[in-house]
Amino acid sequence: EVTRAELPSLGDLKQPYLVMELLEGETLADRIQREGPTAPGVVREIFRQAALGLAVAHDKGIVHRDLKPDNVFLVRQSRGEMVKLLDFGISRAQGLDTEFRLTTTGLVLGTPFYMSPEQAQGQADIGPAADLYAFGVILYEMLSGSVPIHGDNYNQLMYRVSVGDFAPPRALRPDLPAELEQI
Repeated sequence: EVTRAELPSLGDLKQPYLVMELLEGETLADRIQREGPTAPGVVREIFRQAALGLAVAHDKGIVHRDLKPDNVFLVRQSRGEMVKLLDFGISRAQGLDTEFRLTTTGLVLGTPFYMSPEQAQGQADIGPAADLYAFGVILYEMLSGSVPIHGDNYNQLMYRVSVGDFAPPRALRPDLPAELEQI
């Protein structure tokens, strides 16, 4: 750890730098890998908090475009866990002119298992629905312990994402309530 005395004064800084919050906890990916399928009550609380964070981003016109369990962080606190959404590195602010876009039609960005059909098809105008799709994939994975769509290679995976080729969650976990499967 660095003590306050070891930190440079603002006058000594010659390069821009970024200060970030130190988070103590684990990623949702680590939790799923360690524990497997998650109890519906725990899923509900994690998703409630994550949905609130995502709603704030969407209200500001920001689309994450790479939601996945590695980007959902579970922070340990004295009052329990707090969920934080991480890595807005390929996010996009909606409404920007095309000259300000980092992506163009045909360029596919994101993590394949969590990509929405419009991302898999390389569409340029990716909106909040893509984040909601990824949210659904994460929900499926939390409940079943597996992502819903697999492929032998990237092209097969992208095709299956595009056509929605997946097994219902209760095929992997029959004890899930039917209402939860519908979500």
